[in-house]
Amino acid sequence: MQIESVSRVTADQCQYGQQVLTGRMTGHPVKKPTGFMSNAPRILESLGLRCKGQGGQCSRTKGGSHVTASGHVAKDAARYPDGLCRAIIRGMINEMKARGIHRPGEVGLHAVNDEDADPDHDPRFSGAFRDDLSGQILRDDLVREARQKELAYFCEKGVWVKRPKDEARRRTGKGPISVRWVDVNKGDDMNPRYRSRLVARQMKAHDKSGASFFAPTPPLEALRTVLSLAATSVGDWKPCYDPHSERRTQISLMDVSRAYFNAKLDPGVMTYVQLPEEDKDHEDQCARLVRHMYGTRAAADGWQEEYSTFLVETLKFSQGTASPCVFRHTSRAMVMTVHGDDFTTVGPKEDLDWLEKQMQEHYELTIQPRMGPGPGDAKEAVILNRIIRWTESGIEYEADPRQAEKLVAECGMSDTNTVATPGLRLSFDQLEKDEVLPAHLHTAFRGSAARANYLAADRLDCQFAAKEVCRWMSTPTQAAWQALKRLCRYLVGLPRMIFHYRWQAVDHVDVYTDTDWAGCPRTRKSTSGGCAILGAHPIKTWSSTQSSVALSSGEDEFNGVVRGAGVGLGYQSLLQDLGIHVGL
Repeated sequence: MQIESVSRVTADQCQYGQQVLTGRMTGHPVKKPTGFMSNAPRILESLGLRCKGQGGQCSRTKGGSHVTASGHVAKDAARYPDGLCRAIIRGMINEMKARGIHRPGEVGLHAVNDEDADPDHDPRFSGAFRDDLSGQILRDDLVREARQKELAYFCEKGVWVKRPKDEARRRTGKGPISVRWVDVNKGDDMNPRYRSRLVARQMKAHDKSGASFFAPTPPLEALRTVLSLAATSVGDWKPCYDPHSERRTQISLMDVSRAYFNAKLDPGVMTYVQLPEEDKDHEDQCARLVRHMYGTRAAADGWQEEYSTFLVETLKFSQGTASPCVFRHTSRAMVMTVHGDDFTTVGPKEDLDWLEKQMQEHYELTIQPRMGPGPGDAKEAVILNRIIRWTESGIEYEADPRQAEKLVAECGMSDTNTVATPGLRLSFDQLEKDEVLPAHLHTAFRGSAARANYLAADRLDCQFAAKEVCRWMSTPTQAAWQALKRLCRYLVGLPRMIFHYRWQAVDHVDVYTDTDWAGCPRTRKSTSGGCAILGAHPIKTWSSTQSSVALSSGEDEFNGVVRGAGVGLGYQSLLQDLGIHVGL
């Protein structure tokens, strides 16, 4: 009680259902005053009921006279009644809600999140705002500041013009599109960097026009190829590694801020959105978009058209055919891949100086320090959450290490022993005895399986295991859970994988394939796997279940070879988009 945050209350257990359980006095109330001490105010609030009866009478709803707690009555009363247990749990839930520990939809015990702030300790964290990615409670004043900054940017860029609300329905036949805030802390608790983005919620299901808005996304091998070319001599492409030369090869990393706002809507297109509550005119007016806004269906397509037009018509890049998100500049010897608003370019230093200057004049950019062999060049950077390093022996490419950590943690496998292999091969008998997971665990399993699948894009050692786990996503079973746990135990021992792209000279692409005939005991389908390698640099790998049942190992191998040939020809086309012509 000497601790300031600790308090004490007394509860009469008769008010929570304590009564005689056996004997001739069965059903009579047992008062039994009990003291409770806690540093959780909401728990104490739920345990503060006192009996108001007088003369030995009980004030509970059923009434009755109190029985002295002695003998078998005292023995039975040593166990809390159900009402008291419910009051304790109710108080715990209210306390966890107040502290931001409990979230809607959660059931049972959950790991403590050290990132969650306690509003009782810091009034700036009311719990009204949460990080949309991590769920962490955000500081109220910093969120409001970030939202005002976003709205000011909307006005500065001329993203919309305010119009009366009834104009939206009059011009389009429907009300304005709803909006929501996406609040994220891109820094950490010590160095917060809050970013609030206002996004529209335009759903395809609500659009009866039948219009299609396709925006291409580059395959991951496009990024790996551009990085590989920084360490590869092939044909006329000859990187320079002289640390003091103005023509030395470097890697440029540019990020266009609020990229979609740079693309204007096509003439005649009328798109109306609601104004957020932070805008003083939100009750009477809506906004007609002049530029594309995040969350509208045409935004990604509009932005892709905007930057492609600028690169091709203004900067004289050549756009790829196999992938319209890769570009090359023939006269300046640069190759580029664009993923959303991230531009990754490899080329000579003086040409990259020119490119970044041109981009800065046209867009608002965040430019990372340029990587290269010079003494002042950066040696490490982050691209699409992948870690890239420039070393004395070549380029290193590492998958996002947080994904493996999160997968292991959310499956509760952090403290387990590791295993040597990630996959789990079940026998037919084991599958016959397999049981479906309880329904309340299906969502959690699917989330973890999806994370494993995302991680496998950069972890070729986990691709088969992740693929097999994902095949159970429609109906998760105990066997699927065991397979996922096996993968997590493997990641405990090998949480990181690094691709080493060493300096090399090549003249062709190698494609290797293999198959596992009738390897699935459930469907008897086969698995095709393989990799495409530029010299000694692994660029693309895959592991996939064949769509049909192969009747022989020859048919199975033929399917695998056809898949490998298709991948090889596709990758050869991607290289041609970058001006690299090699054999297969």
